[in-house]
Amino acid sequence: MMGLDRHGEAAPQQAEEQAEFARGAGSCVVLLATDAPADTRQLRRIAKRVTVGLARTGGIVQHGSGEYALAWWTTTHRIPHRPSDAVRASSVLAEGGPLMDLFFRAAAEATECSRM
Repeated sequence: MMGLDRHGEAAPQQAEEQAEFARGAGSCVVLLATDAPADTRQLRRIAKRVTVGLARTGGIVQHGSGEYALAWWTTTHRIPHRPSDAVRASSVLAEGGPLMDLFFRAAAEATECSRM
């Protein structure tokens, strides 16, 4: 709870703390590219882990801030505009497989290492 003086204004020490806190307010946008054969759902799950990397570097969530992660895959496997068959086979990471945990960790560590 904030201490107020008799005029209802923040006490000097707390006013300085509030000003310092406000200077740090803002949003972070993290761009995450991977060559992992991940589907849309898996990319979303991996992208959510960038907040772990932000937290490790001291990032905090404040009113008005927003942390966004945009993830995409760079694999050379292309989806044809006009497929030759009605069904197309594709390979993606196993949902409960051990590689997903490694990609979660990699997303957090890459974010932590790249934060300026």
